[in-house]
Amino acid sequence: MELTAISVTIGVVIALACACYCRRLALEKGHNVVLWTLLGLVLTVIALPVLVLLPPAHGAAGEAPRGDVDDASPTSVERASRLDGPV
Repeated sequence: MELTAISVTIGVVIALACACYCRRLALEKGHNVVLWTLLGLVLTVIALPVLVLLPPAHGAAGEAPRGDVDDASPTSVERASRLDGPV
């Protein structure tokens, strides 16, 4: 079977799509972005499910549920209002 331009183009598009998705997932999970982008480009459909199944890295931003706010820390408005007090 001969490789045609269309089949090579399809392979490159799939590899680039996997690399982009691996990069996004690595950012979300706190893993090495460059490594996983390259693995997604070279290993395509093998790297993608591996990264999906990996747990978030220790201390990753994606680990904490979204919407949690630390109420103990004052906002910039609260800090500014304290400075505007009696002199």
